[in-house]
Amino acid sequence: MERSRVLCLVLTLSLVALSVPAAADARLTLTDTTVSPGTPTAGAPITVETTVRLSGGSDTPLTLDNVTVVDSDGERLGRATDLGRLSPGETLTVPVTITVDEPAVYDLRVIARGTDSDGEEVRSTRPLTVGVERGNPRRDPEREPGRRHGQHRRGGRLEPNDRAAP
Repeated sequence: MERSRVLCLVLTLSLVALSVPAAADARLTLTDTTVSPGTPTAGAPITVETTVRLSGGSDTPLTLDNVTVVDSDGERLGRATDLGRLSPGETLTVPVTITVDEPAVYDLRVIARGTDSDGEEVRSTRPLTVGVERGNPRRDPEREPGRRHGQHRRGGRLEPNDRAAP
């Protein structure tokens, strides 16, 4: 009698386990991350471009909410949003523009976030090290020595600008 109860319980649990739907499984990866320009400089825009891939083995599509670049302290440097939907096996190349003020070697993270068909957040992170060199000082032509308002430089000499207001 005891043995038949145990067998009945095992069969019941097996049937319950078969009838519970499995959770969506969206596998997101980041590949082929590049930085341009090839020699980034402080104060100038830097584009971090990464390819986001939803694995062909995923059993659900994914809404790609954003791709974010953060520094080693977790501070957001740049973000691309509202990127669309990926089906299993699809890829999307996403550019994110950032700017840093100081020349240094930066340990960054690229983070992709999406939402699967169950409303669950799916996330993938990729480390990225970027060496940023000192930028050229920006010249403000309005503050050029010897230059007055309404003048422009032509062939190495200052000349009046005919379009300048009197």
